[in-house]
Amino acid sequence: MGALADKMKLKLELLGRSKHTVNAYLRYARKFVEFHRRSPEEMGEAEVQAWMQHLIVEKQAKADLLIGHIAAVKFLYIHVVGRPQVVSWLPSPKKRRKLPSVMSLAEVTRLIEAAPNLRSRAFIEAAYGGGLRIGEICELRIEDIDSKRGVLHLRACKGGKDRIAPLPARLLATLRDYYRAVRPAGPWMFPGKPKDHPIRRQSVYEEFRIALAAAGLTRKVKFHSLRHAFATHLLEEGVDICTIKEMMGHAWMSSTEHYLHVRTDRILAVGSPLDRLPPK
Repeated sequence: MGALADKMKLKLELLGRSKHTVNAYLRYARKFVEFHRRSPEEMGEAEVQAWMQHLIVEKQAKADLLIGHIAAVKFLYIHVVGRPQVVSWLPSPKKRRKLPSVMSLAEVTRLIEAAPNLRSRAFIEAAYGGGLRIGEICELRIEDIDSKRGVLHLRACKGGKDRIAPLPARLLATLRDYYRAVRPAGPWMFPGKPKDHPIRRQSVYEEFRIALAAAGLTRKVKFHSLRHAFATHLLEEGVDICTIKEMMGHAWMSSTEHYLHVRTDRILAVGSPLDRLPPK
C-alpha cells in the first residue's frame, strides 16, 4: 500500500486509536489489497463486495473478525482514499454477545502456582489482581507502580483513557521479587526485544499457555479470562457494580453489567425447586 498505508497509520494515530487497533486496521487493509493485487484507488464497490464474499463464504470468518475487516476497509475508503460511497452499503454485522468464561478461585490459584517463572506469575497476578488487560500489562512502566498508594497508574488504555487499578500486596511482592531478579533498566517493567521496547503480547500469551498446561486446566480459557474472574469475583464478594465499572475502566455500564449474568453466588444461594421436593 505504500504511501496509503502511511497516511492510514497517521490518521488512525491522530484519532487516538490504540497501537493494537492501528496494527489490526493496517493488517486487514493489506489483506484486502493483496487479495486483488491492485491499489485501493483503482478499486470500487465490486472489489469490496468480492472481498467480503471471500471472507464470509470461503474463509467462513466469524463475526469478530468480519467486524474488524469491515471497519478497516471503511476507514480506508472514508478517511484515506476519500471515496465513502464505495463502502456506504457495507452493513455492521451484529457481534454475538457471549458469556465470558470465568475461572474459579481454585483454578486461579493452580494457575499462579504453575507459573514457570516470576515474570509469568506477575502477568497472571496483574490480570487477576488488578483486572489489567494484556496490553496494559505489556506497557506497564516502572514509574507507574505506586506502592505508597497501593495503585497502578495505567496510561492510554482502551479508548485512549488513563485509569487507576488496584495494586494488591501479593502482586507488589511478586513485582519486587521480579525487579530484584531481572533489574529492568526501564522505562518498561517488562522489556521486550530490543529492551527499549515493551514485551510483545504474543510472548505473554505463550507464557500463559505454558502455565495453563502445567496447571492441568483443560477447559477453554483465555488470558482475558483472568480479567473476567477479577470482575465476577468482586461482584460475588458484594462490591457494587459502579465501583467495579471504574476499576475495569469501562466506558459504559452495560459492559460491566455483563458480569451479572455469570455470577454464581445468588444462583447457588437460591438453589433449585427440585431440591425442595419431598424425598423419594
